[in-house]
Amino acid sequence: MKKIFIISTILLGLSGIVFADHNQKIASHLNKAGTTKMVGAKISNVRFLVTKFDETFLFYRDTLGFKVTWGDLGEIFAQFQPGDDPKEFFTIFSKKLMAEDVKTLHLPSFASAQDNVVLVFSLGSRENVDKFYQILKTKGVKFVDQPQDHPRWGIRTVHLRDPDGNLLEFMAELPPDKYSEELKKEFAKYAH
Repeated sequence: MKKIFIISTILLGLSGIVFADHNQKIASHLNKAGTTKMVGAKISNVRFLVTKFDETFLFYRDTLGFKVTWGDLGEIFAQFQPGDDPKEFFTIFSKKLMAEDVKTLHLPSFASAQDNVVLVFSLGSRENVDKFYQILKTKGVKFVDQPQDHPRWGIRTVHLRDPDGNLLEFMAELPPDKYSEELKKEFAKYAH
């Protein structure tokens, strides 16, 4: 346990050095500009707060086959890399520990409501969406819907939930000739 603490301390120290320069640049700009616009701010990652840590960990690692770059079963934090780019990752963390930290432990951990967030994965092609759906169906994964084209959005999608109920979308772009007329107008309007 002492080794883990020392390694964690070293890693946190190194990440502090990397982020210190970035944070100083942001603070400097904020002071000069007199604004709250976060110039240079970056989204670090998406973190799911989960109640079923081990079940969710196994789902992402074993069912979806994502690479684990940090964490393990029985822990409170894990990081997953879905593709080949190490800069593209997401994390899972104990919902209870976060609730303790932000003083919301007294509130219900789940409420019946429509989804607020969806994590979207690009699979590259319409065919890959269909293959992905078939492969995971054979593994017993329950999907929210079947693969379908959305000409208004310009994509083909299929949706499922992880064991903690988080909504996941797996998608691919449609060819432009399959776009709806509304979407074609929007592309013309917003193209730079």
